[in-house]
Amino acid sequence: MKKCALYLLLGITHFLALFPLKVHYFWADVIAWVLRSVVGYRREVIAINLARSFPEAGYDHLVWLEKLYYKHMAEIAVEMIWFSGSNAKRLRKSGLVTIKNVGVLEKAYQNSPCVVILNSHCGNWELLGGLPHVECLDRDVFPCPEMNIRCVYKELTSKVSDEFFKRSRLAMSPSPELVLESKKLLRYMLTHRNDKLMYLLTIDQSPYVSAVEIGKFMSQDTKAFLGPAEVASKLGFSVLYLNFERVDRGRYEVSFEEICMDASQMEPKAIVRSFYDKLEAEIRRHPENWLWSHKRWN
Repeated sequence: MKKCALYLLLGITHFLALFPLKVHYFWADVIAWVLRSVVGYRREVIAINLARSFPEAGYDHLVWLEKLYYKHMAEIAVEMIWFSGSNAKRLRKSGLVTIKNVGVLEKAYQNSPCVVILNSHCGNWELLGGLPHVECLDRDVFPCPEMNIRCVYKELTSKVSDEFFKRSRLAMSPSPELVLESKKLLRYMLTHRNDKLMYLLTIDQSPYVSAVEIGKFMSQDTKAFLGPAEVASKLGFSVLYLNFERVDRGRYEVSFEEICMDASQMEPKAIVRSFYDKLEAEIRRHPENWLWSHKRWN
């Protein structure tokens, strides 16, 4: 039954993916209205997160941010559907994602054993598997071979949903190794320390039990997991921050910021603190662009 449900879900999304993005965005407006005004999807969580993160904001501004967020969330969903049935040529032609400064990534990849790219739930993280195929504005090609990329994800409780999202993320990749489950990450990084790999790692999820206090983030006391930063520090990997900003409907810009070119010269907690400082700056530039519907804080 689970396989039948998976194949049915894949069949429906691949059919829907045939339609152009502008058709999907029409339905995104409908989905956003349903989620907010009919279903009330996680509305209390969103309201609490926004109010605590922007204590200086008035009620009307918070309501406006909430509406923008539901629109953003609906657009993520339809973009993921479109992406799951597309190919590299279609993605590049759409202009959905461009990379502004891939030269920063090229420098890190050429001058360190491996590269750890710390990203967040900003922009549309479901499109990260397509990065090797998008236009790079300052280089002709993406500097890292696709087979050397590892997109780290957290396994979902539902086996059907987990397999569906994995297949969606692999839509443009011939290699099942592109996605790596987070529980296997630390051992994998250690055993593959001599392979020149690039890890795309989302670290702004709800903290693990072993998380440590890192100070204030979005006006709130925050805990974070240091594991990947500790391995990067031990092995001297380079660490970058990935900005994923929506500049318009149907247009994202990705850029990279250096955290350290040799993580052995930086304390793991300082690496993670730098990530959260950069993330907060990105969120404050585009408040609706982050995943406000997840329970990041207790």
